[in-house]
Amino acid sequence: MNAARTLILQFLFVGCAHGNAQTHPEDIKNELLGTWELDSFLRITAEGKEIPWCKGAYGLLSYSDNGYMSASINCAIDTPSDSPSTPYSNMLLYAGTYIFKSADEVSHHVMNSSQADLLGKDLVRKVSSLENGVLILTGSAANNRGAFKIVWRKIR
Repeated sequence: MNAARTLILQFLFVGCAHGNAQTHPEDIKNELLGTWELDSFLRITAEGKEIPWCKGAYGLLSYSDNGYMSASINCAIDTPSDSPSTPYSNMLLYAGTYIFKSADEVSHHVMNSSQADLLGKDLVRKVSSLENGVLILTGSAANNRGAFKIVWRKIR
């Protein structure tokens, strides 16, 4: 069985706009490959205010060279019940395949998830930044749960 298919459920909310107008999706893919550690996960309200998704968020995001990805985000045990993470049981895990829709948009096709309503969905992430080992993904959460901004730091 393909090792990528045996990945443990992991979550990803990702996106990136590269500063170089000549950047091609293949160039961005090469920069995305590897493992990223969660730096911050912010929910963006309708008023534009950024609030933490939960207390003590931590997680990993991985992209493989054969087109598979996985993401995991977990929260501290004492996360308040009114946090944006509550509908997700204070964790968001998913894995699947990825493709580039453009030089600044990556689409994750969800094959496995901690949230049944995400199965089979294509989650499009805007790559807002990919510089100096920092990846910023933005977009709209599934099922009209608002917008988000997730910052990852490359560890491998």
